[in-house]
Amino acid sequence: ERRKSKIWNKGQFTVVGSPTITDDGVASGFSTVKYLNMPVLDLSSGNFTIETTFKFIPQSTRQVMWRCATDAYLGTFGFLIGITPDNKLYTSGVASDITYSTILTEGLYTLKLLVQNGSAKVYLNGNLIINGTYNKTISTAYISIGQAKESDPWLGSIDLKQFKIYIDNNLVFDGSAETYVYDPSKFTIVGSPTITEYGVASGLDNNNYLDLGITKLNAT
Repeated sequence: ERRKSKIWNKGQFTVVGSPTITDDGVASGFSTVKYLNMPVLDLSSGNFTIETTFKFIPQSTRQVMWRCATDAYLGTFGFLIGITPDNKLYTSGVASDITYSTILTEGLYTLKLLVQNGSAKVYLNGNLIINGTYNKTISTAYISIGQAKESDPWLGSIDLKQFKIYIDNNLVFDGSAETYVYDPSKFTIVGSPTITEYGVASGLDNNNYLDLGITKLNAT
């Protein structure tokens, strides 16, 4: 038996260098030469939403979660979301360069940047934390994840499955894809056969098998 599950959509990202990316699509180990690029998007309507989920690890240095350039990846600066050296979330180039006053502690967070009709709002875990203005027109948005440019890479992790972009309320980028995975509740596992997330079983013998209730799969 199988059940639907979300996996990260590898085809939606261009991996630069060798950041660490788990099978579940959680990226970390960013540096100035290890990051991800997204497809070029047109944000000129001025109405868009960027959503992501990230793990924050406090450090005494600036960290950039993602950066948007206007002419090339890591090129002319457009806007970014990052963390200050004193562990406060901030925006630059959007929402009038506002810093959120609360110090973040280590943990998992959801973030949404909502740009609409000249306003820019940032939500953290569903709570509005930054409310400012937005007056840019970016027809070619080059977004890089985990890399600022020459320095300040992201030191935590980012769940690529949760990275989504909407333009004019239409989903134009989705870091996830649906697949079917093995549903362990449909089997009784006897012994210790090897079973991958996608339901490929091996190491089967008379002592290690899966009981289906009506028969069993083993080596005989």
